[in-house]
Parts: sequence; C-alpha cells; structure tokens
Amino acid sequence: MLSISHAPADYLCPFCGIQRGEYDERNQPTDVVAVTDRAYARIAPKWWPGNPGAALGPVAER
Repeated sequence: MLSISHAPADYLCPFCGIQRGEYDERNQPTDVVAVTDRAYARIAPKWWPGNPGAALGPVAER
C-alpha cells in the first residue's frame, strides 16, 4: 500500500499512537469500535459542545 505524508519526519501522529495502544485522557481503549487487517475505526472524542461525536477510520497500516 502506498503511503503519502506531508508530515515532518519527527511528527508524532496521534492516530498511529492510538493504534499502538497509547491512550490519554481524551483517547481511551473503549473508543475503538472495529479493527480489521485494513482498517481501524474509533469514535472521535467529544471536543466540541453540542457534537455527540463522529467515527474516524484511519488506515490500519500507518
């Protein structure tokens, strides 16, 4: 799979960290709703008032 990134070489991708099991006060293991060999889906944290959340689906190979 071709991976293109605009991020600097030392950038710490928060999605990659979550997929590696690195959690914090906003990102918890219970946010994960599905994992396959090609996809990783989680519920986005509720950072904005009045927004009940959203599902994010970054590619599993990062």
